[in-house]
Amino acid sequence: MNYQDLKKNIRDAARGVKKGMEDVKVMIVEHEDVSSNMLFNALKNIGFVKIEKCRRTAHALDLMERADFDLYFINYRLRGEDMGINLIDHLYAYGYQEKALAFLLLRDKEKIPADFPPEYNSDGILQKPFKTAKICSLVSDACSKKIVRMETVQLIGQNKHREAIILNLQSSGQDKNKIWGTLFAGDVYERLNKFQDAVTLYRAILKYFPNCAIAYDAIGLVLRKLGRNSEAEYNFITSADKNPYYLRAKHHLAELYYWNGNKEKAKEILKLALRINPLSVLINKDFARVSIDLGEYEAAKKALKLVLQNPREAENPDVLIDYGNALMMNKELEEALENFNRSIDKSRTQENVEEQCKILKKALTAKGACYLKYEDPEKKKLAEGCFNAAEKAMGKTAASQEDLDEFALSVGKSYFEHGMEEEGEKRLSRFIEKDPKNKGRQEKIKGVFQLFNKVKKAMELIEQAIQKAVDDIEERDKENRRLRKLGRFKEAVESYEELLGRYPSDDGLHFNCGRTCMEWSKSLDADPEAGREKQNKAYSHFLSALKLDPERIPPALRTLGVDENAMNEYSAALGGNQICNT
Repeated sequence: MNYQDLKKNIRDAARGVKKGMEDVKVMIVEHEDVSSNMLFNALKNIGFVKIEKCRRTAHALDLMERADFDLYFINYRLRGEDMGINLIDHLYAYGYQEKALAFLLLRDKEKIPADFPPEYNSDGILQKPFKTAKICSLVSDACSKKIVRMETVQLIGQNKHREAIILNLQSSGQDKNKIWGTLFAGDVYERLNKFQDAVTLYRAILKYFPNCAIAYDAIGLVLRKLGRNSEAEYNFITSADKNPYYLRAKHHLAELYYWNGNKEKAKEILKLALRINPLSVLINKDFARVSIDLGEYEAAKKALKLVLQNPREAENPDVLIDYGNALMMNKELEEALENFNRSIDKSRTQENVEEQCKILKKALTAKGACYLKYEDPEKKKLAEGCFNAAEKAMGKTAASQEDLDEFALSVGKSYFEHGMEEEGEKRLSRFIEKDPKNKGRQEKIKGVFQLFNKVKKAMELIEQAIQKAVDDIEERDKENRRLRKLGRFKEAVESYEELLGRYPSDDGLHFNCGRTCMEWSKSLDADPEAGREKQNKAYSHFLSALKLDPERIPPALRTLGVDENAMNEYSAALGGNQICNT
C-alpha cells in the first residue's frame, strides 16, 4: 500500500473532499452489530469501499488467509477469551505490521485500561463515537509513522544509521505520546551493537510512560544480549506486571529461564501466558518445547495441536516435526511418522536449499528415531536409511565438522539405547576412523560406550581404527618416499596433504610432510623466495607434529638437523610460543 497516497486522500477526506479508495481493504472486528455498522458507515463516508465485518477472531483469521488487508479496526473487548488484544498480537507475530495498520476500538468515554498502555502493539486507539475527523486524524498519524518506518529501513539498507536515528527521534518531536520514534531509534542502535545507547533511549520513554511494558521488555532484551541476566529478568518481570496482556514479556522471561536450565519456572510463566491467550502460537510453541524436555508429552501434544489449527502454521515443517516428536514420545508411532513425512514433503517447497536441507535433516533424524521405537526388527532397520539421508542433508548445509560429529555420536547412542548394538558399533566405528589418533574423538567414543558398560569395546574399535590408518598410511608413504627420491616433491606433498585431510591428528604424517617440504625447499636454490615458502610450510607441519607428540618428535627433528631457532622465530611470528625444544 502507498501510505503517501493514503495520507493525502485521508487529509482531503477530512476537508470534505471525498475520494474513492478502492484499492484499500479494511477489516472491522467487532462483536456488537450496532457499533460495527456505525464504524462501517463512517468509513464509507470517508471514501473507503472494500470493508469486511467480522464478529470473532476465527472469522477474521479466515479472511486474512484469503486476502491481505490494509487497515484493521479491532474491538479491544471481544467476548470471552477471544480478545482484540490477542488478534492484534497475532497481526504483529506474523508480520502484518509491515504491510498494514491496526487500530483498537474502545467504548464511548471508556478509559484506556491500566493493563493496556497506549503504546502497545497497535497504530492507534479509536473511541466511540466514530467521528470522521477523528478517524482521519488517526489514520493520517499512522501513515506518517509507517512512512518513517519504511524510510528507516531504507536508510539502514544504505548504512546511513546516524540519519535513521535522527529521523526517528525527530519524528517523535515534542509530542510525548509519540514514543514509537524513540523505540525505532533504539532498535537502530541495537543493530549497531550500541546497546548502552539503546538502553538510554528506552529508559527515556519510562520518564513519560512509567507503565510502558514494551520499554521494560526492550531493556530486558538488550541486557540479556549483554549477559546481564539478573537485570534482564527484573525488566521482563516488570514488563509482565505492568501489562499482563503483553505476552512477549512472558515469552522472553520464560526463554531466559529455559536457557538458564530452570525449565519448571519457564513452564509456570508460560502457563500464566496461556491463561490470557490459550491460542497464542508463540506461547504454545514455547510450552510444547518445555513440556517435551520435562517428559510431559501429552501436554506438548495438546499445545502443538492448537498451533497446527492456526491456518498459517498448519503446514509449517518445523511444527509438524515437533508435533511428531510429541506423538512419538507418547508412543503414537504411526501418527508421528505421518507428521514427519508431511514435514519432509513440505520442506521440498522451500526455495532456499540450505533451509530445505536443515528441515530435511531434522525431519529424517526424527523419523529414524521413531523407527527405532518399534518392536518389529524390520521396522527398526528402516532407521539406518533415515539417518544416512539426514547426514547427507547436513552435508549440503553450513554444518561444521563438530555438528557432524555430534550427529554421529547421537545416532550411535540411539542404536545402543534400542538394543541395536551391531548398528551402533558400525556407526561409532566410522566416527573414530575419520581421525583415530585424535584424543578428543577417542574420549567421546569412550564416553558413549561407558554409558553401556562397554569401554573395552571402545578401546578395541580405537585400536582397529588406528591400525587401519597405519596400514593405509604405510602403503602411501612408500610411494611418497619414492617420489621424494626422484625429486617429485610436489606430488609427494599433495599425497601427504590428502592423507592429512583424512587423518589430521597423525603426528607421523605431519612430520613426513614437513620433511618432504624441507627437502623441496633445499632444491630451490635458484628461487630463494619459493624456497622460504616451502621451508615455512615444513615448519608448520613440524610444529603440528610437535603439538601432537611432544616426546617422540623432538629427537626426530634433531636427527633431521632442523634449525631450532629458525622454527621458533617462525612460530613466534605466527603468535605462538617457542615450542620447538629439540
